[in-house]
Amino acid sequence: MAGINATHPSAELGLLGGFNPFIFEDNDPPQILPIGDTPIGNLIFLVTDPDGDDYGSIGLKIAFSQNSFRLADNVEEFFERLREPSE
Repeated sequence: MAGINATHPSAELGLLGGFNPFIFEDNDPPQILPIGDTPIGNLIFLVTDPDGDDYGSIGLKIAFSQNSFRLADNVEEFFERLREPSE
C-alpha cells in the first residue's frame, strides 16, 4: 500500500511514483483505483466500479502480463491477510 508511513522505505508496500499513467487512460469513469505496487512492478488495485460484481475487491495485476487475480473480497479481508501467516 502506498503511503503507510513505514519507518524505512524498504518496508513500504508500494510507492505511487512507480505507476505508469498511460495504464489508466481509458479508466474514466474510474473502474479501478491503483493503491500500491510491488518491488517487481506488479500493481495492487481496488475495484471501484459500483455496477460490477467485483466492487470493493482488491486485485493484483502481474507486471508485463495481461494476468490479474483477486487478492481479497474487500479491504478488511486484504489487511487481515497481511496480518495472518500463510499456511
